[in-house]
Amino acid sequence: MTEDRLKVLYVTGFGRSGTTILDNILGQLNGVFAAGELHYIWDRSLEQNRLCACGEAFADCPVWQRVMAKFGDDYEPDTARLVQLREGLNPRRSITSKLGVTSLAGSPGVAEYAGAMERLYRAVAEATDSRVVVDSSKSPALGHLLDAMSGIEPYVVHLVRDPRAVAFSWLKKKVYDPGGEEPMYMSQHPPARSAKLWLVWNLTAEMIWGRRTGHYLRVRYEDFTERPRETLEKVVGLILDQVPPLPFVGATEVNMTRNHSMAGNPSRFETGTVTIRRDDTWRDQLPASTRRLVTLLTWPLARRYGY
Repeated sequence: MTEDRLKVLYVTGFGRSGTTILDNILGQLNGVFAAGELHYIWDRSLEQNRLCACGEAFADCPVWQRVMAKFGDDYEPDTARLVQLREGLNPRRSITSKLGVTSLAGSPGVAEYAGAMERLYRAVAEATDSRVVVDSSKSPALGHLLDAMSGIEPYVVHLVRDPRAVAFSWLKKKVYDPGGEEPMYMSQHPPARSAKLWLVWNLTAEMIWGRRTGHYLRVRYEDFTERPRETLEKVVGLILDQVPPLPFVGATEVNMTRNHSMAGNPSRFETGTVTIRRDDTWRDQLPASTRRLVTLLTWPLARRYGY
């Protein structure tokens, strides 16, 4: 790992588009470690000690303690500083601001933050004996930082979903981590905000990576849930020379063993036989006026994706 560039598969796309289930499945493969939303390790894991997908608190998970031992042999991360840098490099509203589609050169904090992330990716790979690290942080701007890491070979899977389904999902109240004395809920977005963020994140992801043949793959959530094995073969073929046996036990069922992803949708805690199914409840439950609003705000990109 110290001599060759490390493969990092970055999963991008706006939240509630199937990124967590994809991350979970990839984590079942030998030589592939699904780290979850790795850019949020500084606050959610190191400061807040939230749960790893294995069910242990981050500080008690033996896998992540091995990772941090590799990471911190001669380096003590300033978590407050790294969170500040991450937020400064992660614009959420403007396509053209800061890292959206512009050069990384000249952006303050890039070298410092990218250096810490590259060190973390390598620590993950070495501690888990993995050839590929999967990072499902999703943000296109944070993924763009991979270009500033000389020892990393980036690959990108871009997941998209019907923006009306995404808007409906963001209205739901979801518990972030199970257990604990008081439930911790994921953030919720009103439909107009969901639609605008869907447009910004997906368009930015395309503008950054869309022309990188052999290193970028766009996947529709609807196609993934309808033909999961075929989709997974394409994703795995992007990062590995040969597609290994996939954990399918049926046409749409996969066997999930406990993994160690951190941060992300609570579905990361699921184990056993998990059915990959398309959730279309929005078609019956999303008000017609909200549908029209989301459609208006996301057209014509949504139409180009087939929605």
